[in-house]
Amino acid sequence: METKKVLLLIISLSILLSAVSFASANCAVNSIGGQKTFVEVTCLDEDGNQINNPEIDVKCNSDGFINTPAQNEGNDFMFLRNDKQSCRKQCNDGDQVTVTAVTKNGLTGYSTETIENGKASVNVIISSGTIVAGIIYNANDDDTPVENADVIVWCIHNDVTTERETTSQEDGTYSVSFTTDLCSLGDSLIVSASKGDLSGSQEGKVDYNIENWNIGIVNVPLVPEFGVIIGGLTVLGALGVFFVVRRK
Repeated sequence: METKKVLLLIISLSILLSAVSFASANCAVNSIGGQKTFVEVTCLDEDGNQINNPEIDVKCNSDGFINTPAQNEGNDFMFLRNDKQSCRKQCNDGDQVTVTAVTKNGLTGYSTETIENGKASVNVIISSGTIVAGIIYNANDDDTPVENADVIVWCIHNDVTTERETTSQEDGTYSVSFTTDLCSLGDSLIVSASKGDLSGSQEGKVDYNIENWNIGIVNVPLVPEFGVIIGGLTVLGALGVFFVVRRK
């Protein structure tokens, strides 16, 4: 009986190993001999001039797997296509490629594109990055600059929010920086600041590009928190008196 159990176990293992080997071999054959996906990358400055020989990183997100190119030549990248999730080298129609480019002097760019008909052409705009700056001032004191206010900057890029924190200088100015993959031209900004009983927030956008830097200017007026609370209570009190009078 024991010998029979051992034989059955050996047969089961053999079948399992054979299935795994077949799947691996089939995956390899499909990858090597199957179709290919091509990604063409063009790097441009803010004026549309082509930038040559940057360092380019290309990744393909396929069913949650982040894949790198099977091979590349210059600015042309090639992925092996495969429909099997067990093959990590795959990039098919509908998948998204992400391209990051860095020049020798440190300028950066970031872009995404979707694969269609086995190819994608990606234009990457190279810039130094994004700067958000402004002035924090006291709105109830002749717009006097506020020094050492705690400042939080949120940038919303492709529905993803990234936060930076800093403090205002003696003249009320503040500034933070982002890489372009986190905050870029046209993105929305929210800046909040506080010091003591003063606080305020303001919305803005990354509207400008100067010398390959994306710039967003957001000035934030601060008002006393106590004043805001008292104002709110005054309104509520007035509403309460109004309802009392109506009841009478």
